[in-house]
Amino acid sequence: MSSLNTVVLENEFLRLTMLPDIGCKIVSIYDKENGYEWLWSDPHRPVKKPIFGDAYDHYDISGFDECFPNIGVSLHPLATDLLLHDHGEIWARPWKVEQSEDNVIAEISGEQMSFGFRRAISLVGRKVNFDYQVTNSGEENLVYLWSAHPLFKVTGEMTIQSSSNYPMTKEFGFSERMSPNGSDGGQGRFNSYTWPKVTNGVGQEFDISQISLDLPLTDKVTLDIADGADFELCDKATSRAMKLIIPKGNITHIGICYNLGAWPFGEHPASWVALEPTNGCTDRLDYSYEKGVFRSLPASKSEGWIYQMEFN
Repeated sequence: MSSLNTVVLENEFLRLTMLPDIGCKIVSIYDKENGYEWLWSDPHRPVKKPIFGDAYDHYDISGFDECFPNIGVSLHPLATDLLLHDHGEIWARPWKVEQSEDNVIAEISGEQMSFGFRRAISLVGRKVNFDYQVTNSGEENLVYLWSAHPLFKVTGEMTIQSSSNYPMTKEFGFSERMSPNGSDGGQGRFNSYTWPKVTNGVGQEFDISQISLDLPLTDKVTLDIADGADFELCDKATSRAMKLIIPKGNITHIGICYNLGAWPFGEHPASWVALEPTNGCTDRLDYSYEKGVFRSLPASKSEGWIYQMEFN
């Protein structure tokens, strides 16, 4: 990573490090006062510049990327000859960045689709404020979903606490917690649960707000948070906590993805948990479109959304 251009945003409490040439990926959220790094970094897969269109798992699988206009490989719902890339088209390309003392504004234009995407990040004490805007620069409606993709490191036991028991669906699973899963983990996709409890095919119940490295597993669920939400990710050993605050607005769901020493399959699996604010109900744009959970933006129009992370 030493040869890559970096942008650093910091105050007396926090230091964020970004890579403008790689989707303006955030590679570090460091709590300076407590000496605690929040994001997963992979010692076996160093960060390098991706080739546009490559699979996400060909690279480092670390840090905090942005996924737009989809997450999983997907056909465009209105132009079925257009295959949307793995994790979207903005994580693997360079962004334009403007930096001031207290914020970083980063922008990128679409290549497969016609859009402008803008993310502004500012620091206020221990809080990181995220402010997004999408503009449709084409002549047709822009149909999309967006997801943040922050991978928080897991080194021991953690918990995810929330203020409500949200409706929840399975996205994929390779553990026994929502089995049967099928060969690709997708069997039972959209099966309904209520956060934080899931049940498998033989009636065993699991509380997925509790995180441990005792057994390797990888699963993902999606929660309906149409009225806004807050979550707290807490490291039990250190008492460090990240609070995610999502106001009511254009963020209607959150994906929670667990990868606890299980994936990539084979040597050197990663260990992280991702809390992923999104405005889709599943990873694939075509599936989300079928479910009626997507964004449709008229030509020349813009829209946006905000959320906040607080690190203590």
